[in-house]
Parts: sequence; C-alpha cells; structure tokens
Amino acid sequence: MKKTLLIIGLIMSYATSYAQSDIQVWQLSSLEFSGTSRYNAMAGAFGALGGDVSMLSQNPGGIGLFRRSEFTFTPGFQLNSTNDTYLGKTSDDIVANFNLNNIGYVSSTKLEEDNWRNVQFGISYNRVKDFYSNQTIIGTTNGTTYADQLAGMISGVSAENLVDPESASIIDSYLAWQNYVIDPGEIENTYVSAFAEDSVRQVYNNESKGRIGETTIAFGGNYNDRVYLGAAIGFQRIKMSEDISLKETAQYEVGASGLATYRIGKEIEREGVGINFKIGGIFRVNNNIRAGIAYHSPSFMSLETNETVTMSAVSGSTERSETSPQFRSEYNISTPTKIIGSLAVIIGKQAVIDVDYEYADFRKMRIKSGGDSEVDFSAVNQTISSVYQATNNVRVGGEWRLKPFSLRAGMAYYQNPNKDGSSLYASERLIYTGGVGYKRENTYIDMALRIRSTEEQTYFYHPLYAESVDHKYKGTSLSITWGTRF
Repeated sequence: MKKTLLIIGLIMSYATSYAQSDIQVWQLSSLEFSGTSRYNAMAGAFGALGGDVSMLSQNPGGIGLFRRSEFTFTPGFQLNSTNDTYLGKTSDDIVANFNLNNIGYVSSTKLEEDNWRNVQFGISYNRVKDFYSNQTIIGTTNGTTYADQLAGMISGVSAENLVDPESASIIDSYLAWQNYVIDPGEIENTYVSAFAEDSVRQVYNNESKGRIGETTIAFGGNYNDRVYLGAAIGFQRIKMSEDISLKETAQYEVGASGLATYRIGKEIEREGVGINFKIGGIFRVNNNIRAGIAYHSPSFMSLETNETVTMSAVSGSTERSETSPQFRSEYNISTPTKIIGSLAVIIGKQAVIDVDYEYADFRKMRIKSGGDSEVDFSAVNQTISSVYQATNNVRVGGEWRLKPFSLRAGMAYYQNPNKDGSSLYASERLIYTGGVGYKRENTYIDMALRIRSTEEQTYFYHPLYAESVDHKYKGTSLSITWGTRF
C-alpha cells in the first residue's frame, strides 16, 4: 500500500518539477537524542534525572535541578558507513567528520523564599541531526533505465516545448532530449530511450552533507526540592547539500552514432530555519524515585532549495554537455508534536536508571509552499496522512558510580514510522550506547560511544522504472565532554 501511494506521490512531485516529497519531510522530522557525552552514553534516557545541560532540549524541567552554574563543551567524531545491494551486487562506502555536538551554559540563582529554592537560566547548542553519508550503487540492468524514465516523464509533451530550459516542465528530460539520450517515439509526442538494447551498466553516487543545529534558551525553577519546572524555546538552523550523479553505459556494441554513455549530475543545496517550544517538569516522588513529563511543540521550518542539473553524453564519437539554470524553491514544514514521559530510580549515590517513553505522530507532518512559490503540496500531505503512523519510542539508560569514575550504558528504540510495517525509505532504528566519566572537584570529563544501525528499502530513481536497493546504514560516533561547575 505504501509503495502504491508513494508512486502516486512521486508522480505528482515530478509533475510539479522540483516539488519536495514526504521522504524529505520525514528526514527533517525524525530527530534523535544528542547532547553531552554523559547524556549520549545513557542513550538520552535522562527525562526524570535532570541536572544535565542536554535537558534544555529534552525536558526543560531538568534545568531546575541545577544548584550551581555549569559550562560544558562537547566535540565529536562520526564515522558513517553504507552497504547497498542492487541487482545482486553489493557496494560499500564510508564518510567521516568532526563536529560540535554540544556547548552549553546554565546559571543558578538561590532565592530567599521558603518554597522556591532556585531559579535557573540556560542556553545551549545541540547538533540534533546529521546528514553526512556517502552512497555508491553499482549494477547492470537488463530492464528499464533512468533514460526510459526520462522518456516516459514527458510523454504527451511536444518537442517544441523542449527547447527552452526555463520553460521545460521537467529539466532532466529537457537535458536528455538536448543530449540525444532520448529519441522520438513512433507515436507523436512520445519518446524512447536512445539505448538500443537492455544491457546497461549503472553507477550511482550520492554524497550528502549537513546538519540541523538547535540553539535553546530555557528558564526553570526548583520548588521545595520536590517539583522542578522549566520552559524553553529552540531556534533551529538547517543546512544540507547533496552531490548526486548517475552514469549509464551501454554494455553492447553501439555502432557509429548510437548512445554509448551519459552522466547526469545534480547539486542540491537546502537551507532554512526553524522554531519550537518545550515545557516540562520533574517530580521527586521520594529520595529514590523521580518522574518526568515534557511536551515538544512542532518545529516550524522555513526552507529554500537551490538545484542545478548537468548532463553529458557520448553518442558515437560525438560528445555533448549542458547545464541547467539554477532552480529555486521555497517551502515550509511542520514536524510532529512530541510527548515524553520518564521514570528514574536512584540507588543511593551508587547508581541511577532512567526509562523514557516518547510519542510522536508522524501523520501530522505537513509541507506547504512558501515565499512566491505556488506549488500545491496537497498530494504529498495526503501521502503523509495515509502511509505514516504514530510511533512509540523508548530510551533506557543507566549509570554506576565508582568514585571518581562512572560507567554508563543505554539503548534507544525508535519504532518504524511506516503504517504497513514496510522498510521503504524508513524503518525501525536501534541505537546502542556506552561511556565513562571522571569527576574531580568542580571539573569533569566524559566520553561516549554511540552505534546506530538501520536497514531500508530504497530506490535511486522512480519505482515504476527502477529495481529496489537494500540499503544498510551504520553510524558510529565518539564524543568527549569537558565541563566545569562554579
């Protein structure tokens, strides 16, 4: 069912040229935990513990447990690998990058009032999403190619409308026509691939970069050492880029003028900003048990995409190449509301265990045109409502203290957002974490290791023409936090 609706949504996207799809909306909405190394080592299971700068982005009520001011700095290193199987052939790729996971400051002021013990102010930056990935897919198809798709996408369009890139409804097909990658069909206003036979080698590459960073400002308070409340506003900065290429090459004798090979490349830049609001509280049931609850409003994002397409081709001894103008689009996205419930057990000064439950309804994601754009996204929003579901996500983490050292471990499970349980472009996600910490007087150093894995079914062009790809992703990250209290 999802595949059928996705195909319909993709057709509508192609019909409006550079319209965004539900897949991109999902990518921008599916955030995971990120923060200090202590927080990461416990898989972000901190909702009822508090007292960590990362709480500003998860449960602002956690800021209420600060009795002293604190500053933290967390750089990180990430290694992302992909494994793709297409038409029986497996390809691997890998990318590494250094980043800033978190930097934050919290001040705490003691009050003279009997019940309100402290008030807090905090500001922090968290890298809440990472888009770094290299993907390589290689295979030889004996069926339809991307050239077949380019021909099919403009069926019914007169060749007279394929002479001006500014007015071309689908720029990929315009470039294919100009570079003799597609030819006229036997029926008027139809087109066919210029490959004379079916055996065609395909090499696809996608180099992705970027991140979502969130700067959060929070206020909180401690009421009678029993109730800790907080509220926060988050300002997001989105920056993404993709360098995509597909090369198709005939695996047969092409003759003096036949299409031998072509390559299409796309450079896509996406930038934008977002804003959200969070409130939360932690309640001390007794000295051993705490409960927490937090509400996250949708993130309201305003984005701009700039895309340039280049195609080169070789037919016989003739080489051709052309680059499109830059296409710009503006649009707005809203992500799902999140509700987080937490329960923590504190075992004296020796150990803590926290369990967080998170509810997020991905059926509520939405996209609409922005700026001067007049693209109709109703078909994409209908696809979102039909194929996605609400998810129930769980994070579990613990810490064992062996002064001056601490040992930590955790696990996070994010449910598959696809209603039918398929792994098409999304699947369940498992994250395993661990780490150590060292604390001496007012200074501490923590280290965390995080391993994330997913398995999905994807396509690198339209499912009506392409075979599916079994895509495996593994992300391994290491972070180190230096912190001081004063």
